[in-house]
Amino acid sequence: MFSLIRRGALALGAFGLITAGTIAVTHQATQTRIERNEQAVAIAALTQVLPTHDNDLLADQWVIEPVQALGFDQPTTLTLARLGGAPVGFALPVIAKDGYSGPIHMTLGVNLQGEVTGLRVIKHKETPGLGDKIDLAKSDWILDFNGRSLSDPEADQWSPRPDGGAFDAFTGATITPRAVIAATARALAWYQQAQPTLLQRAQP
Repeated sequence: MFSLIRRGALALGAFGLITAGTIAVTHQATQTRIERNEQAVAIAALTQVLPTHDNDLLADQWVIEPVQALGFDQPTTLTLARLGGAPVGFALPVIAKDGYSGPIHMTLGVNLQGEVTGLRVIKHKETPGLGDKIDLAKSDWILDFNGRSLSDPEADQWSPRPDGGAFDAFTGATITPRAVIAATARALAWYQQAQPTLLQRAQP
């Protein structure tokens, strides 16, 4: 009887180890696939938001110290676009920390005149059918940032229309666009101050 119990216990233990191992391997494979998908989305966003360029974007990336205005507490990476060797714009990573359902990760393209050349949301957890309209796949709302700058609209207009601003909001979901608009304005203000240093670093 004791031998049967011991064999049963050993079999149960072995089954548990195999199950745990299978779950661990599956989790790792899934996590790796998610990270690869997120990286692919981020790379695609770079091409979409930057002005016309001919350089290898991944070879023209810099790690910069944490920038609170961009939403980062850790070092982050920005991307330089060149055309014929000359700088034409930058892609800035931006996090809107005050989204309705959590942080909203974005990529902001800006030219040397301080104008937005594109804005894309690359990761978010906003409510489907409401806040997820910040995603270009769901709505063209994000395209309204194209050509905008700190002077278009004026500083006090960088907010949704329900707040008296120049940007459309979503019915029933004002918090999400408010977060994206404010984060973009902060990023543009930082870029305006940092641009001379960035351009100096961009020199061959």
